[in-house]
Amino acid sequence: MAAFARTATTTSTYAAESTKPGGEVTGTMSGVSDPARHALSGKSQARTPTSAVTREVELTIIRDDLYLRDGVPSAPGTWTHMSAARAPVAASSNFAAIVSLFAAAGPGIVDAEKTGPGAFKGTFDPAKAARSSLGPSERGPQIPYEAYEATVDTSGYVTALVLPPSSDAAGIAQNTTTIHLSDIGKPVTIAAPPAADVKEISEDAYKLYGGS
Repeated sequence: MAAFARTATTTSTYAAESTKPGGEVTGTMSGVSDPARHALSGKSQARTPTSAVTREVELTIIRDDLYLRDGVPSAPGTWTHMSAARAPVAASSNFAAIVSLFAAAGPGIVDAEKTGPGAFKGTFDPAKAARSSLGPSERGPQIPYEAYEATVDTSGYVTALVLPPSSDAAGIAQNTTTIHLSDIGKPVTIAAPPAADVKEISEDAYKLYGGS
């Protein structure tokens, strides 16, 4: 579907949630994307599997500058700056994974069946998904889904995407992911955190994010 490629190159506001069978929400993500600047900024919240504690991760990427803050809502922690190219795990996870999905999904779509006005459903071939053009990561997003349902507006942009779990899914992919896009094409503000609130990642810590 050309709508995915069209949407992936346009500024957008995202809101996503992950739900268990039965409807329990286990995680949410929200933020904005500016593909022309290779920039995104978003926040994700999820409960840890072993407790009721909500983990909050904030992520801002502006070209090769990646800022990450990990904590809980009442104590968000300190921003850490790193090179996105040297931290592929950070550059393709959390909110960045949601944004990258739209850039990668198009080539992986096997079919699209129209189910109503602006409504489609079909299947994915994850092996054919493209690498993302929205960030510097060379890994590309992993798409652990086999099916999708999409809503496309009259301008040809994807405004909603529902990703049910694969039949052999594990972990987070056992949930259904629902993504809503709004304010497509409107200006967004993405800025680095104040310098006084940022610390530089240590060289050894890059290994935690897939670097060396």
